[in-house]
Amino acid sequence: MWRGGSSNKLQKHVRCACRIYDFFAPCVRFISGFRVVASRAERESTRPAVRGGSFYASRVGNRCAYRLRFGPDPLDRNQGFRVVVNRIRRELTLRVVHGGSFRSGWNIPSYLYESQWLRVSSDKHNRKRSKMTNESQVNIEWCEVPAGPFLMGSTDEDKMAWDDEKPQHEVTLEAYRIGKFPITNAQYAEFVAAGGYSKRRYWTTAGWERKERDGWTGAHDYGLPYTLAQHPVVGVSWYEATAFCCWLTEHLRESGELSSDETVELPTEEQWEKAARGTDGRIYPWGDEPDPTRANYSDTKIGTTSAVGSFPSGASPYGVEDMSGNVWEWCQTEWGSYE
Repeated sequence: MWRGGSSNKLQKHVRCACRIYDFFAPCVRFISGFRVVASRAERESTRPAVRGGSFYASRVGNRCAYRLRFGPDPLDRNQGFRVVVNRIRRELTLRVVHGGSFRSGWNIPSYLYESQWLRVSSDKHNRKRSKMTNESQVNIEWCEVPAGPFLMGSTDEDKMAWDDEKPQHEVTLEAYRIGKFPITNAQYAEFVAAGGYSKRRYWTTAGWERKERDGWTGAHDYGLPYTLAQHPVVGVSWYEATAFCCWLTEHLRESGELSSDETVELPTEEQWEKAARGTDGRIYPWGDEPDPTRANYSDTKIGTTSAVGSFPSGASPYGVEDMSGNVWEWCQTEWGSYE
């Protein structure tokens, strides 16, 4: 549904009561903006979903279907994130479920959650932005996840499954790319060094207010080994993770690694789970049995984060690593029931 008219509409179209639906123009055109006051997670203090378990979680919490809701405030030394690349959709469909909330899968970039126009709205706007350094160390390795259906959630046969993982159901997704590893300290440091905490355009309204109020200038420093360059960045809020995504979109476009119709975002729960388990409904990225040699979780007995890529035998069917254990990972969508 679209409201408010635009600069090229007739007088009858700019009336308060005029309503337009099935608007098929690209959402990035200058006449088609968004005025979204806040995500529901921000507006109602509900919690974004997190996935993947962590170094201290049990074999239950490190299953592909296990779900929690955190934040969106910064957490302890067990909370990180990874990113995906999506194409900007040219037709927007919102699915409304119980209580009038929006379920995940509607795929609006995370940094639209505020009362501003789309920041990546045009190439002309992007060209005005400051150039990034050629010595960037972001260097994200991507894994391709093909379009098609997969099985999401758990069945009653999984005795470790919680009720909020049920029922298992089929979900069909478009193709996307996902980071092979969680974002590392070295990669996040590029965002900080590029002025990410001082440039308003990267932040949601609520995120900028929290950053200013609490004086955030970077990820929380938990000391070694958590701050080692190739360990996943931890101690970052959902707001900081979405700001990083906006900055990375800008950065990769300017370097030519991202096209003008692609954006970097946090994964939806659906995207995260498909990348973790493939299409066959397996319990862990590698199969149906827990294995402390394939992931960093409580049975592995490391007791801290580990360098990304330390458990290659725990890769998912798409080659994505560290999807079980190491750190919890933010999703762009709020936690909600499957029913």
